[in-house]
Amino acid sequence: MSLATGQQHALQARDLLGDTKIRPVIEALILSDAALEDISEHTLNITGNKISKNVLDMYRHYFWNRELLSSGEWFSYLEEHPNGELLSQCYRQGLEYALWRLGYRVELSQQDVLRGVFHESAMRFFETTTQSNTRDTAFTAKMWAENIFKATEELNKTGDEVRQVLDELKSVAIKLGKRDISSIDKLK
Repeated sequence: MSLATGQQHALQARDLLGDTKIRPVIEALILSDAALEDISEHTLNITGNKISKNVLDMYRHYFWNRELLSSGEWFSYLEEHPNGELLSQCYRQGLEYALWRLGYRVELSQQDVLRGVFHESAMRFFETTTQSNTRDTAFTAKMWAENIFKATEELNKTGDEVRQVLDELKSVAIKLGKRDISSIDKLK
């Protein structure tokens, strides 16, 4: 009834339907399942316009309610939408992906990225085991396995930068024929 009775937040939400700058941002963020507070903050950062949580709540309620449709219904609807591919990926991938696609720089920790690479590679590797054993399948499995091993190596690093520098120096020294380096002082 808030829209029918002309409630302020509902009318402001309705006016967003015609805003070609803000509407794509809030729709992508709503589909990414972001919290209203985050949508408000990121909309300000991306568009320069502050939209209150109350207005966003009304917009979500009346015009872009993620909970109203099932996943299949959303994907079916988005097939015909002009930005359907982007919005479908925002629905699937979540907030960080949506922000990236909207041009907002998302800071991710190296550990999170490596865990993501490890997980995706592991799942893709297991997926290849269900396929027929062909040359292409073998190469694909090998590629995913290499990604798993590289991500595992990176995740297992101690994070001790001095130790990493020493390891690098050891590898250089080994190439030069010096093998007895146990500290930076002995390197002199």
